[in-house]
Amino acid sequence: TKELLQEYVRWINRPIHQVYDYLIVDGVYVTIRKSSPKKAGTLMVVGITNKGQKEVLHFTLGTESERHFDEVLQSLIRRGLKTDAVKLVIADGAKGPIKSIVRHFGRDKLQRCVVHKTRNILDKCPKNLYEELKAKLNRLWNQTSRFEAERYLESLVEEYGEVARRAIE
Repeated sequence: TKELLQEYVRWINRPIHQVYDYLIVDGVYVTIRKSSPKKAGTLMVVGITNKGQKEVLHFTLGTESERHFDEVLQSLIRRGLKTDAVKLVIADGAKGPIKSIVRHFGRDKLQRCVVHKTRNILDKCPKNLYEELKAKLNRLWNQTSRFEAERYLESLVEEYGEVARRAIE
């Protein structure tokens, strides 16, 4: 209805005063009608403060294209998002959001979502190694330092390079 649309427009344009350490960005595709196979794309950005408080900062229709994510991030910045305070922006592997994040925040603040990364790797894994590699990927993501993670990754490449080549690549 008209009132709901007005409320949404107020919400999507509200000023951002809070400082966010982390942003999670994603596109979600939802079925609007059971009778239609077509799904609507929605774009969402969640901010997380240094105290762990989460807030949906942006939610709109769109695709995971670079142009649509540029519009979303530019809107957040225009509304007051402090980009220099953001430590990491977490995203799945979609190319559009990644290009936009790098443009607005720099490559050093981009972090691939480990859930999506794990799924992408396991999709290319032989079925008989699925559970084993899944457990080892979880160990990889939870190493205590970058050095330890790189060392553990080298051991995974050596152990699975031949038997799960596509997943390792």
